[in-house]
Amino acid sequence: MHFERHSRIPALVRVASTVLALSWLVPGLAVAESPAALHSITTIASTVPANGDVNPYGIFVVPNTVGRLEKGNLLISNFNAASNEQGTGTTIKIGRTSCRERV
Repeated sequence: MHFERHSRIPALVRVASTVLALSWLVPGLAVAESPAALHSITTIASTVPANGDVNPYGIFVVPNTVGRLEKGNLLISNFNAASNEQGTGTTIKIGRTSCRERV
């Protein structure tokens, strides 16, 4: 069997194609072991305060430190009350950059 070398296909493309093809044949070469690993979600904070207000409608990044608000904190307003009635939310949460929260 005789293979011809195609000079129109750059060497890098041929190498990348070979590596990609081999990665399907050899288990463990892929970055993720399973599709589930690509879709894992980790909760680091919640926008729901103790009173149950929901539907975070406005998010504001604090530009400068003032009182209890530190530069970089997030202010999150909840538009709905726990009943999910629109416009009846009463809370603004402070999302700390260190992942600690306050209401």
